[in-house]
Amino acid sequence: MGIFEARFRLGGEPMKEIKNKGKFSDELELQELEEAKRRNKIIEKYLGKEITYQSALGLIPCSKSTFYRLLHKYDEGDNSTALLGIRRGRKKGENQLAKKVEVVIRVAIKRKLNSREAGPSVVWREVRDRCIEESLPIPSLSAVAQRVKSISPLELRKLKYGAADAYDKLGMKPGQLKLSRPLEVTQIDHTLVDIILCDDDRVPLGRPWLTVLIDVKTRVILSYYLSWHNPSSVSVAATIAFAVANKEHYLATIDCAHIKYPFSGKPEAINSDNAKEFKSLSMVKACEKNNISLNWRPYGKKHYGGHVERWIGTLMGEVHFLPGTTFSNTLRRKGYPSEKKSCMTFMELSKWFARQVAIYHSTVHSEIKSTPGDAWFDYFGGQAPNALTNKEKAELTIDFLPQARRRVTPKGLRFKNSYYYGPELVPFAGLVLLIKYNPLSMRRIWVRLNNEYVSVPFSDLTENDKVLEAARISSLSQQEKSKVRWMTEGERIVLKRESDELVVSAKTSAKRERRRQAIEKEHGSKIIAVPNVGFNCDYSKKPIPFNSED
Repeated sequence: MGIFEARFRLGGEPMKEIKNKGKFSDELELQELEEAKRRNKIIEKYLGKEITYQSALGLIPCSKSTFYRLLHKYDEGDNSTALLGIRRGRKKGENQLAKKVEVVIRVAIKRKLNSREAGPSVVWREVRDRCIEESLPIPSLSAVAQRVKSISPLELRKLKYGAADAYDKLGMKPGQLKLSRPLEVTQIDHTLVDIILCDDDRVPLGRPWLTVLIDVKTRVILSYYLSWHNPSSVSVAATIAFAVANKEHYLATIDCAHIKYPFSGKPEAINSDNAKEFKSLSMVKACEKNNISLNWRPYGKKHYGGHVERWIGTLMGEVHFLPGTTFSNTLRRKGYPSEKKSCMTFMELSKWFARQVAIYHSTVHSEIKSTPGDAWFDYFGGQAPNALTNKEKAELTIDFLPQARRRVTPKGLRFKNSYYYGPELVPFAGLVLLIKYNPLSMRRIWVRLNNEYVSVPFSDLTENDKVLEAARISSLSQQEKSKVRWMTEGERIVLKRESDELVVSAKTSAKRERRRQAIEKEHGSKIIAVPNVGFNCDYSKKPIPFNSED
């Protein structure tokens, strides 16, 4: 099945095929344009009665019908290009295949080009089979290839990769978001960080998640949240709450007090994708209460979140230099042993990330032609944006904090392996209360009592403050350590299999015994087996044959 079959019908005559004649050369087009100008001057002289009809006919030269046709074109045209000669032969783009064959080709293109590896030859084989079934002439491979090549890149990518990817890569994105001030529009998004982290004993645990909130005007990282758990309303709430908070306490918690992170404020609008955590009821209510516009990205319009996604891509490029990186895909990772190379803990990544954010804020951004930090301070100067009182900032922070429900016990409220107690809880003993917590600082929680939130500290005042995600490591670490016991997993599996076999054997024995008892009951006494009577046989003697007549 090769080119020979593409050029000839099976069992028939060769077909006419479309041959690419190529474009006219520049020299030929220039000659045609000069000829059109010459004709234009002749007709101008004729209309100005400088020459006669017969003279004009001889100067062009052409027939009477052609002359009148040129004269008509001159009246319609504004320049000499209207008098270009008419080329003979088939017009450009004109098809010679039968309409039914064209329909077969179009259907085959839609059916076969949806595979990323498919090409004209795959389409042609489908066309050949359909034409044989419908007794139609088989077009050549080049004819089918021409029709495949005539498809626009956008339509071709839609067939191979889907409409969303096609419009993302090749779709037109006119216009530009014009902003007049910082905090006018922010963008939020999640990503799985391309690195495997370890516990304090350097046992590999897994990959963390990152949630980022970026200010579009200045490109400042207004807030971020590193976590072990999958993206959820907790991640979103913690990120937005951190945006309005003072970053100094968190930086001191992770031993990065020397790092400058002076950017905070209440965003006017938050743009996000359509993930369910961005559409939660608590998120919508908190935004409405604090006059924050929550905008979800139109479906299929990925470029609406391009700023935060580009920054995440830039950050991942730095992560790929860290030990234990998983890279962006398996192709780039190849044989790199990520788990074997992993050595960083969650706390170490938190410290590294805080430094990367500070470095980013002091690096010139190619689009705004300034560092994000300078762009921020050029607008606000030394004043804090959205000048909120401490009470307003606390209320806004609490509105966006993640929440849970816990019962008040005699020891207080138990939450995340810690007890919280305050005298305000005494009248509510035994009741289930709504609490709010800050994952970046677990030294206190906020409990809703009589329609207002009351701060409740650790029951043990000597207990150190902690970051929730760092506390999760102990449980994850225990899960990993539980795999290394005094008994190996292989030995445990063998014992489990033996236990299962014992159960099966017991069931079989019980069934056999019940059957024996049923037979005994049905037939009375036991059936006594007659023992085999043994006899001695001397195999050294020659056997005596029996007489067949006896």
